[in-house]
Amino acid sequence: MDVIKSGGVKDVTAMFDALDVSKASYSLFDITGNPVVSDQPLAISDGDLSVSFVVDGEYNTLKDGVSKDMRRVVVKAVTDSGRVSESEQYYAVLASSELSVPGDSFITVMEAKLSAMDMYGSEAFLLLSDHIQRQVLMEATQRLKHMRYSLKRIYKITDDYKARPQNILTANTLPFYLTANQSGEFIDFTELTDEQYQILPAYFVSDMAKACLTEAVMIVSTGGAADARDEGLLSESIGETTNMYRSGRAATQALARKTWRIVARYTDNTIRIGRG
Repeated sequence: MDVIKSGGVKDVTAMFDALDVSKASYSLFDITGNPVVSDQPLAISDGDLSVSFVVDGEYNTLKDGVSKDMRRVVVKAVTDSGRVSESEQYYAVLASSELSVPGDSFITVMEAKLSAMDMYGSEAFLLLSDHIQRQVLMEATQRLKHMRYSLKRIYKITDDYKARPQNILTANTLPFYLTANQSGEFIDFTELTDEQYQILPAYFVSDMAKACLTEAVMIVSTGGAADARDEGLLSESIGETTNMYRSGRAATQALARKTWRIVARYTDNTIRIGRG
């Protein structure tokens, strides 16, 4: 499906199913089915098998507060005998191809493009269209948000009694200067505002952007032997060549290994065992 920015024009080509089409028109509808424009005549000649036209930018302009919408183009053709046929096409309209940080992604599309130029193995990501890159970054962000990030680890607060600041009464209590913005030790991205995210330490925000790009690159990159083993494969054959993998399946991981190396120091990896 094609994607355009708000206010952009859209080129449309429709094929006819008859040789004697005498007149044609098109109508445009939004995602709710409401008409944006109706029965706009199209210029055609005798014997035309198709028609090409442009949907003006004024019909693709989103209202204030709307981030995305759909457009359905309906082309109606009438033959000399009076037979009517219709064909439909769809495309999406986005207010902006950029992503909000951290709501949509931990890194914007343009920042990801620039950083990926210096990253080894990022060719597959750079070859993607802007819209697909946007989707991959959003998927990578959702994977990262499923992890538990400890504010004590982010702010490098130790649980060692001798090293704890005096204003931390217990190992599970945050310093006084954090309690105004955070209600608990772990970050809840469903409640975290953009302002709260930006006041987190710069090194953490930078690492999350790196982790997001790294995970996005790993999503679109083809896997090797390690990925095949993680999937539980014992062998795979391509033509006359067979690759054998060591038996056994690795533990399920939410993130790629390269991504995990970046964020592991901020996550709570402690396993607690207690008696019921």
